[in-house]
Amino acid sequence: MKDKLLFPISSIRSGLLPSTVTSLEGLDYHGDCRFAAEAGGDFFDCVPVSNGGLRCSIGDVPGFGAGMPLLTSGLQALLRGLSGQSYRDTRSIAQELNRFVYDLSDSDAYVTLFHATIDPIKRQLEYVNAGHEAVLLIRSHTGRVERLERTGTVLGLSRRADYIPRIVPLDAGDTLIGFTDGVTDAIDRTGTTFGEAGILRVVRDYATASAIELVSAILETVDRASGWGQEQDRTVVVIRLMGAARHDTHAEETEELAFSAA
Repeated sequence: MKDKLLFPISSIRSGLLPSTVTSLEGLDYHGDCRFAAEAGGDFFDCVPVSNGGLRCSIGDVPGFGAGMPLLTSGLQALLRGLSGQSYRDTRSIAQELNRFVYDLSDSDAYVTLFHATIDPIKRQLEYVNAGHEAVLLIRSHTGRVERLERTGTVLGLSRRADYIPRIVPLDAGDTLIGFTDGVTDAIDRTGTTFGEAGILRVVRDYATASAIELVSAILETVDRASGWGQEQDRTVVVIRLMGAARHDTHAEETEELAFSAA
């Protein structure tokens, strides 16, 4: 049994979550987290870095044990500190977070995480996905949807786990949508899950919406579909690259889906 994590209960939840719209030249981004209980396991963060880029994360600490909110709180604090260190790369941040979860939590604890560094000048995204839901990348000039799948196992299973980042080129208007399973697993009155298709329907209906408007639309649509009942935390983060499109040909290794499938 590993040593249990100890953090003051007063630091839990929204105190470490971004709560206002922030802006960065070349990027429009926003996130929101709606907890199902007093102490939630979802978390996200968006931190500008010194080179003009943005580090964005979204994750989930599953379970409802007494240690879950403490682990979530400590993880958020460490993530915020690491993201603000410009010399840190995406891989080393994921490795450090993994060691933190492994060393300082119960043996059965784990965390899912999507962590990315976005450079609006180079127009590229570097990311790791540690067992989290695939983030959707919607291409502005083709309407294609790419799923940024997992690049490694969840945090906390092994202290030696490694997370090799993937680099994806971006173009103006491209939109990233990150979410937790409380969004896609929501069930409506007919027993149908909201799923990625539900997210893409909202994106199609709000094609010209800003990041904050799109986040709100997705969460409110899920609430209405599920009868406003909520058994899981629900978190959505939207990031859009601004500027003039260059219309070049991308050669990503990500899985592609037809936007029309929504």
